[in-house]
Amino acid sequence: MAVIQPQTLPYANQESENIAARVPNDCLVKLGTPEALATVNEVISHLLATSITHFACHGEQNKHNPLDSSLILEDGHLKVSQIMQQSTPNALLAFFCACETAMGHEDLPDEAMHIGATLQFAGFRGAVATMLSIVDADGPKIADSFYEYLFKEYETDSIGPDTTQAARAPSLNYVRKTFPSLVGYPLFI
Repeated sequence: MAVIQPQTLPYANQESENIAARVPNDCLVKLGTPEALATVNEVISHLLATSITHFACHGEQNKHNPLDSSLILEDGHLKVSQIMQQSTPNALLAFFCACETAMGHEDLPDEAMHIGATLQFAGFRGAVATMLSIVDADGPKIADSFYEYLFKEYETDSIGPDTTQAARAPSLNYVRKTFPSLVGYPLFI
């Protein structure tokens, strides 16, 4: 599932198109289009069947109650606590092309609680998130490269890509080699 917010992130449509070019169409649900809005209820309704979820939207951390941290969608905030209430038996990977989704809070330097980590508590087996703000125009490049790597050996008769390899795709060396002009992206974790 690709969840985008083109109203606030102009390059999100290109990001979605790049994902669609790498992920087989029968495996991809796109939300954030005129035909399928990225609303809280719509995203929640797809979580049961989704194995990989890509978020290209804004996020908001809540240092006092991390479960109230949220992703900002078209009709409001999708809180981590709402995701945790859902059955997500297929949730393998959440990818956040969203600012500061792996950044904790300066008042809690020893805590590793951030949106990416809380989605792992919610049932996702893995999460890729960033500690910094990212430039919207770079989102499509990063998504294209990430999904090219993840789906490079995918066969349509298999059960899906090996998401255990996701950590290798956005690593410091991979992103530096692929996009030497991008600064700050080594902090995808």
